[in-house]
This record gives sequence, structure tokens and C-alpha cells, in this order.
Amino acid sequence: MPKTLEPDMEFVERLEWQLASELRRSRLKRSAPRIAVPRAAVAAALLAGILLAGVAAIKAAELVQDSWRKKIEIARAETEVRLQEARLETERGQAALVHERYAVGLVSEGDDLLATTTQERSRLGLERSRLDLDEVRRSGAPPRDELYAPLVGGRDFVSERLQLERRGAELGLKVLEARAKQLEERQRLGLIAPGQARSAGSDIAARRTRIAEIGQRLDLRKRFLAAALSAVRVEIAGRLATAQANLAVARSKVEDLKERKARAETRRDLGVASPAEFEELADALGAAEAELKLAALEVGILEKVK
Repeated sequence: MPKTLEPDMEFVERLEWQLASELRRSRLKRSAPRIAVPRAAVAAALLAGILLAGVAAIKAAELVQDSWRKKIEIARAETEVRLQEARLETERGQAALVHERYAVGLVSEGDDLLATTTQERSRLGLERSRLDLDEVRRSGAPPRDELYAPLVGGRDFVSERLQLERRGAELGLKVLEARAKQLEERQRLGLIAPGQARSAGSDIAARRTRIAEIGQRLDLRKRFLAAALSAVRVEIAGRLATAQANLAVARSKVEDLKERKARAETRRDLGVASPAEFEELADALGAAEAELKLAALEVGILEKVK
């Protein structure tokens, strides 16, 4: 072997040192402590990760669903507003036409009042639809009319709707009172039978009962918001107020129909009225008596649980 290829002593010593160092490093690696993780823990961690990912996906889906629900409810409320606006515009034009005819004596005062009242009812309907739209935009859900419904954004939409309902009932009362006045005048002149004027009086009493009922519900709502009544108590009290009003109206209706049926029977026996009129009133009386029984049953049940 040529001497140029023979390792000298320095090369051999360095090689031995490198080999010894590598051997020590390999032993240290083998002897380093390892932390054993149970397979069950690994599986549990993986399962937890999967569940968290699933929950996040569900929450995201719910947010998307709620977003679509809100859009649908807003679209429905906005459509109702547009319909009410169109209805009010139509009623405004008709009322203007009736006012012109009344001014030249072509229609009666009652017709003019009816046109004005119809227009005002349409205006109240528009206010109601706009109120509903405001609530939907704030809550993202359909409007709620329960007396125990929470405030929405600090606003009491339930009481505001009840106030609109009372204003509408009061408008109807004005029309009924005007009609009763006309009937009384016609009765005084001998143009109609006394019974027709009495029926108008019954209608007025029924409308006043409804107005009083709305006032009761407004008061109950106020007491609930003041924490003077629980949700259960205010629900029962509200239902009872409505049932009592239904009972009073049904009782008045039955009494009125009994009188009208008796008069129709007399006219039928005298040959001045058709049997069909008597039969129609008899059917109406039977339906009214059924309503009266139902209203009385409801009042009795609610009075026991209040």
C-alpha cells in the first residue's frame, strides 16, 4: 500500500474519539424517559375535538337558520305594511268622495261618519302593522300579544297594540251611537218598530263592554310589568276578563234575539211576516244560547283556578 493511503496516528486517534462520542449520544437517546399516554386518553381527546367541532357547526347552522327566519318575518311584516298603506289610500279616496256628496246633501250624516270612521280604522291598521314591523326588526320573531310577554328592546309593544285596539273600538262605538240616534229619530216619526232601536242599544252596550275589557287587560299588563302579578296569574286574569266580557255580550245578544223572535212570531201569526224570518231568528237564538253556555262554562273554570 502506498504510504499516502496509510492512516497516520493523528487520524486514527480522531476517528476513535468521534466513534466514542457517537456511541455515548446513542446511549443517551435510548435511556431518555418517555411519557406514556394511554390510548383511551388519546381517543377521548380526539372525541372531544370532534364534539366541539360538531357543536360549533350546529351553532353556525342555528345562526344561519335564525337569520333566515328573521328575514322571513321581516318580509312578512313589511308586506303587511304595504297592504295597509294601499288600503288606507283607497279608504282616503272613498272618504273624500263621500264628504263631497255629504256637502251637497246627497248622503246622510251617518254615511259621512261611517266613511270617516272606516278611514280612521285603516289608519289604525297601518299603525298596527308598522308597530309589528318594529317589533320583528328588534326581536327577529313574530309579534307577541300575551300579557306576560317581555319588553322588546325596552319597549312595551303589547300595551301599544292594546291601546290601538281600544282606539278602534271607540271609533266603532261612535258609529253605533250615531246609528242608534238615527233609529230613534225614525222610530219617533213612526217609520220603524221600537225593537230596532232597542237592538241598536244592545250593540252599544256590547261595544262598551269590549272597551272596558281592553282597559282591564291594559291594567293587568301594567301590573305584570311592575312585578305585582306573575306570568301565570296575569294569563289567568286576562283570560277571565275576556271570558266575562264574552259572557256579558252573549247574554245581551240572547235577550235581544228573544225579543226579536217573539215579535217575528207575532207578525207571522198575523200574516204580516214570512215564516222564514221567524226560522232565521230562531236559528240565530239557538247559536247565541250555545255561545252563552260556553262563555259561562269558561268563566266558571277560570274563576276556580284564579
